[in-house]
Amino acid sequence: MLVSQLYTFLTLLFSLVVVSIKCDENETNYGRSGWVPPGMDARLFPVPEQLEDENAPDCISEKEPCGFYEFVLTLDSIFRWQKSWCRCSPNDECVYDKTDEKRRLYELVCRPKERKKRTQSRVKPRRTS
Repeated sequence: MLVSQLYTFLTLLFSLVVVSIKCDENETNYGRSGWVPPGMDARLFPVPEQLEDENAPDCISEKEPCGFYEFVLTLDSIFRWQKSWCRCSPNDECVYDKTDEKRRLYELVCRPKERKKRTQSRVKPRRTS
């Protein structure tokens, strides 16, 4: 009887540790890379290549997209990076803005670097089961 209770306790403790580690991973995804939507697994998103084309004009901050991630309805695939025609200014950073489900895109816009730091602390990622 005592052995089975101890086994149950250790199993619950282990499960609790695993769940807390997974929750911490989800919360840090947005902080490690601003181009990943909150609550999503950063490993599914390849690092954007050539975020800034030297010959491209500057994007209008928070209006014009600096890039997109295309996605399909199965979430186990890797997303594809699509570069925009413009680039962010030196004071801006290309970060996730919104999801366009109709066109199946995660849209990224140029946002001032200081503002990203402020809004990043307010973003709460979704918890997936």
